[in-house]
Amino acid sequence: FDADLDGRLDLLQTNGHLEEDINVVQPSQHYPQSAQLFWNAGPESAVAFVPLETDRTADLARPIVGRGAAYADIDGDGDLDIILTQIGARPLLFRNDLALGHHWLRTKLVGRGDNRLAIVAWIELTAGGITQRRHVMPTRSSLSQVELPVTFGLGHTDRIDSLKVEWPNGTRQELSNVPAIAYSLLTSPKTETARKWGFWQETALWSCQEERLHTHVNYS
Repeated sequence: FDADLDGRLDLLQTNGHLEEDINVVQPSQHYPQSAQLFWNAGPESAVAFVPLETDRTADLARPIVGRGAAYADIDGDGDLDIILTQIGARPLLFRNDLALGHHWLRTKLVGRGDNRLAIVAWIELTAGGITQRRHVMPTRSSLSQVELPVTFGLGHTDRIDSLKVEWPNGTRQELSNVPAIAYSLLTSPKTETARKWGFWQETALWSCQEERLHTHVNYS
């Protein structure tokens, strides 16, 4: 997932040993362990993924007997928050409080027929000369599922060149001129004409909260 919305996928790892008494036989090991967040430094960096120090991950560094991990935009501010499950204790919700001013796009697909969740669809976004692809596949970690809306971090890019969707049935469609801070809801087409040419009608609604554009796209 893209923790800082810079357009590069970062890595989250929840930790916890399998043996409660591991410290007795291996003093360097502990049953509860800290989760780890690895920042994607990009192709120009000598190290692809940089582990963030505990002073930068705040409460995420608190040792737990972690097992499952998932993410979702719990507070609706555009960035992704984290949920960790642990042995013998309740799940933990970690709110993402980064305020870097990065742009983003969140897209939810609505399919037709049996696959209303559009599972296994692909979404491709191109912005600022960079193309990102996301797979609508919510399964993650141990007994965990992430949210179905797909989040694209855009960094400081404020214009999206194209947004393409490949639906589970093979239908392909493309959108252009999508706002760089937006929530889009895309519905699978239901006519052969739409399948062939990707015709669409757009209705845009402005939200008073932080003036985010909520875009609802209906295909006819």
